[in-house]
Amino acid sequence: MNVYQCTFDEDVTVIEVEKTDAEYAQADEQFKLGTHAFTILGTDIKAMVIDGEWLKEDWVTDEHVQIVHAHELGHIHNDSSSELEADMTGLELVGTLGTISAFNLYCLEIQSRYCV
Repeated sequence: MNVYQCTFDEDVTVIEVEKTDAEYAQADEQFKLGTHAFTILGTDIKAMVIDGEWLKEDWVTDEHVQIVHAHELGHIHNDSSSELEADMTGLELVGTLGTISAFNLYCLEIQSRYCV
């Protein structure tokens, strides 16, 4: 398990779990739903949990990680489970704090996801 503060918001803890971690089995229930990460909402804890196995995929880039961090921060900052809200806030965060290549990739993802 790798635990660190999010570079986009140091008040938020990032928890990366791998299959070798005891906590992975519980988190994997969420990952099996097709997500690479999830937030812990409704508590005083501001945290996101990321699938460490996904991070090992050859195609995953720093830009993908920036997008996932920003999207999960969107859930946390809005205290919402709305994917659209998380994406809009996430896009703003990547546009302000991330790289231009991550912003462009996120725009493409949003266009694909919402047919805009």
